[in-house]
Amino acid sequence: MKVADPLLLGQYVDGAILSVLRDVSQIHKVYEASERLKLAGVKVVGAVINGIDDHGAFDRYNVELPAA
Repeated sequence: MKVADPLLLGQYVDGAILSVLRDVSQIHKVYEASERLKLAGVKVVGAVINGIDDHGAFDRYNVELPAA
C-alpha cells in the first residue's frame, strides 16, 4: 500500500534523506520516490545505504546523482 505521509510531511522539512537497504531496495523505486518527493516540493538531500559491512564495501556504492 502506498502512503502519502512522506509527501505531506515533506512540506514541513528543509530536506529529506532516503533510506536504502542494500540488496533489497530497487534502484528504479528509489528514483521514483526521489522524483515524487521533488515534484511535491521536497528537497532530496541524499540517501543512506543500510546493510553494508564495515570492511570498505562503501566504495562500490559511490553514485553520482543528477543535479537538480
